[in-house]
Amino acid sequence: MSVFCLARKASLWDNAGVTKQAASHGEERMVFMKLNVKPVYVHLVHRSAYMGPCRGGTWEQLERSYDEMMAAENFAKMKEGLEKVYGGEKDICLQEPVYLEFLDEFVVRESHFEKVKDEDTDVFLLDGMMGQHLAVNIAKRYRKPMVTVGCCTSTDTTACLRAAGFEGYGSIDLEGTKPILKTLLAKKAIANTRVLSILKGDICSKGVESNIRDFDRLTNQWGIGFKFLNAEDFLQEISGLDAQELERAGALADELMAQAEDCSISREMLVNSTKVYVATKKLLERYECNAFTLPCFEICATGRINKEKYTWCLTHSLLKEEGIPSACESDYNALLSMIVVMAVAGNAPHMANTHPALSYEIPQDVPNTGNLIKLYHAVPTRYMKGRDGQPAPFGLHCFTEDRWGATMRYHYNQDIGQTVTMVRFNPQGTGLLAARGTITCETGYNKIGCDTGLLVDVENKRKFFKAQCNYGHHMTWAYGDIAEQLEDLGETMGFSVERV
Repeated sequence: MSVFCLARKASLWDNAGVTKQAASHGEERMVFMKLNVKPVYVHLVHRSAYMGPCRGGTWEQLERSYDEMMAAENFAKMKEGLEKVYGGEKDICLQEPVYLEFLDEFVVRESHFEKVKDEDTDVFLLDGMMGQHLAVNIAKRYRKPMVTVGCCTSTDTTACLRAAGFEGYGSIDLEGTKPILKTLLAKKAIANTRVLSILKGDICSKGVESNIRDFDRLTNQWGIGFKFLNAEDFLQEISGLDAQELERAGALADELMAQAEDCSISREMLVNSTKVYVATKKLLERYECNAFTLPCFEICATGRINKEKYTWCLTHSLLKEEGIPSACESDYNALLSMIVVMAVAGNAPHMANTHPALSYEIPQDVPNTGNLIKLYHAVPTRYMKGRDGQPAPFGLHCFTEDRWGATMRYHYNQDIGQTVTMVRFNPQGTGLLAARGTITCETGYNKIGCDTGLLVDVENKRKFFKAQCNYGHHMTWAYGDIAEQLEDLGETMGFSVERV
């Protein structure tokens, strides 16, 4: 199957059917996002044979017919290269490549613009001989990012566009365009994020004073939208589910119990928590949102949760597994970090209280390196290592001593020695902390509450903590070292990345 999409024709490589269908159901999630790329090959064709300071070769090679022959060969090679580099990609949709003949009169014609015009294009990918003049003009005309390849088109085009305030990216070769396009895909996914935020008393929870408060900047600069809903309306949705919705909550509970390695919660109490998930999904669809957060402390303090016997920890886990960022405690820094991590790593990450481990928190059989960090929260997922893989084994445990409030549990001991990256935005939303560590052991698997988690060994605990004091306590983390990908995204979106 060709890697190229045919214009206006749905295919395996065309995202139009997927994203538009998802959008109509209020679920245009980042997992459905695809980047529509218009490949363009440019070749300088000389109208007549002549020699000069910029042109050599035999007279046969100086004929127009020779230029046209070489253009056809190189265009075919470009398409072969695109097949090789992008043939296995699911989320980068290559539209039908276009060949542009650029005559040595050096005039950009309207026909050039018409040939590359496609309203679905997100980014142009241009290669070829003397392509920079066309590349610059196409980028300025359509105001879309321009990725250019090779000498000297890449550097010349990119420098010109950036100096003029346009979006340009250069690559040494075609293979090097892949990380660039992956970054632009992440940027598109972030720009299509719409957060459903539940409010109780204030926008920010009193448990997260380091919160981002400049929501207008997040919308104006990055495209992230917000829908705010009163907690009373949210709670009413949970208690007001109809018979079909209650049946759905029960079926989900049965499915989870059947799949869990161990389960310490009754079906009745599990259903109470799956009702929260069903109600939340209903609201996300109603308001066309694809991210979620709510203030745990403030809603808990009403006493209603204690009366109705549920928590939303399981909802956070399940939403993330579907590609919907979902953060505890109305922590917008952690939510934004989660959005970024999910866009870059394609996983369903964990969010955790994070601080240097105290001596009594370190198991006796675990060596204290002096650089151990504790991360704990009851919101792991089955896809922390990637949403494309198989679901990891998990447990279902209670959040409270009274045996209600369903939470997922995960045995981190199976991952001892694996690298993780811990991430959090600063309160200004302008800088991201990215700290690397290795898993040392799990903690609190069977404990009540948020205490399930892990210990991570970092290079320098003191340096980590000093940096954390500029960012806050909750951190989103992912398996692997993704700091370089985050730096690339930061350069594209306009935030700094501090690595420790």
